[in-house]
Amino acid sequence: MKLCEACDLIDRKGSECALPGTQPCCGECGCKLSYKVRSLSSECPHPKGSRWNAILSEEDEDKFYDQINYNPDID
Repeated sequence: MKLCEACDLIDRKGSECALPGTQPCCGECGCKLSYKVRSLSSECPHPKGSRWNAILSEEDEDKFYDQINYNPDID
């Protein structure tokens, strides 16, 4: 989040956000930053070069979350 806070593309007003009222968001892709920076399958879309890279594919991230949320008492 510190990288995004210092980024020239951060949208603090919400004019570039994909969903109204979700600022601060990424001015390049419109994603709400608090969600984007927690996603293991997201990367920074900055046009001058990514500030961070995804560490998992979306499929692997879904599998990971399925595993850590696993409850053997629930069918």
